[in-house]
Amino acid sequence: MIEIIENEDIMKHIEEYEVILVPTNINQILSNGFQGDISSKFPFIEEENLTTKYGDLNKLGTIVDCKSNSSKVLFILLYIS
Repeated sequence: MIEIIENEDIMKHIEEYEVILVPTNINQILSNGFQGDISSKFPFIEEENLTTKYGDLNKLGTIVDCKSNSSKVLFILLYIS
């Protein structure tokens, strides 16, 4: 089911979902907006992102699962730009 939440801080709703898709680029930058918020709140996402190569064109179109025992949410990094 897809639920659209408007005019609210999405960070208040993160734990309500099983999977969160996070679009990102191949340059390992998770510092702005939603990407920055989740990498600050869930450091294991940044750690997993840093296991990939910086600027690797082979990452385009791939995904990386980011899971931790401290969170019930599965974050999926989508390398799409």
